[in-house]
Amino acid sequence: MRICRVAGAVACLLLAVGCGSADGTPDVIAENSAEEHLDVAPATLEKGASELARANELIAKGADKTRIMAEVAQLSQHLDKLNGLVDSVEVGPNHTVSFYSSAGGTVLGERAPKGTPSAFTGLDLTTMSAVELHLKLAPQQEVPSALLKSETATNQPILQKGDAPSTPLAGYDAPAAAGGTPQTAVAQSDIHTSEISAKQEELTSADGPFFVNNFCHNFGVFHTCAPNYNGHYWAYSNATHSDVVVAPYGSGVTSTSWTLNNVLMGTWANFAGDILTLQAISGRHSVSDGCCFICACGTHLETYWLQHRWDTTGTGFHFSAWFYNNPKNINYM
Repeated sequence: MRICRVAGAVACLLLAVGCGSADGTPDVIAENSAEEHLDVAPATLEKGASELARANELIAKGADKTRIMAEVAQLSQHLDKLNGLVDSVEVGPNHTVSFYSSAGGTVLGERAPKGTPSAFTGLDLTTMSAVELHLKLAPQQEVPSALLKSETATNQPILQKGDAPSTPLAGYDAPAAAGGTPQTAVAQSDIHTSEISAKQEELTSADGPFFVNNFCHNFGVFHTCAPNYNGHYWAYSNATHSDVVVAPYGSGVTSTSWTLNNVLMGTWANFAGDILTLQAISGRHSVSDGCCFICACGTHLETYWLQHRWDTTGTGFHFSAWFYNNPKNINYM
């Protein structure tokens, strides 16, 4: 019996009608996990997240890592479209700030290698909207219409005022939790970054204290910090704003997802050498003031306190998340 290996649909069709062994028995097409491919253009965020997880599974089964990581790069670009990417501003070498807008609100994403000052350094984000930030970082570029039409991008501050802890409103149960499912720790000798297209100075498993000192914050309605984690880590709280920082040091793909009231809103991939910061602002909604015989009908905007949740999965990463509120016109949904 011969084994026929084919590369295209036409060759497969020829096999179906005429390729066989000398004794007339049909050929067997070899199936090898190393030849499986990722779906680099999934229709949904859920499918995209599963493909990111499958990338690490294929690498573990012996797939060509270079090919898989190239497919992950294509998949990441497609996921950014599903995440609602409206613009990405390059502020330095391997340093970008991305703006996302969707039905869930506005997300800012910053990617930079270790030691790179944040693009937000020196800016008062407690008085600045996402639109104003775009104007500051890229004054020569036109602000995307999707941001101009977004209430959260035009009228919501990016950060809360002050670092003092805020308290859930009286009488309202605002559960918050963090935890994870750890895996066996990654040996330092197994950590490599050959798949990274642009070599950067990456955090390692020894940089837990550096991560804690620079990226873990003790304010908001809830905060958590998990340096040196391997596996799946998650955190959630009811809030109007939430931030997460993920710094991988293991090999393969680290994926991070944001859900809002149990609806997946975005999924991002990053790798060793790529510190990812995501800042999410959930939406405000128009609420009727009511009508009466002697006054006109009107509306006002209220900020809804929704459940923000971040999930990160990878073979070695540092994780920090914090959740907080814009105290103006808070309501519940």
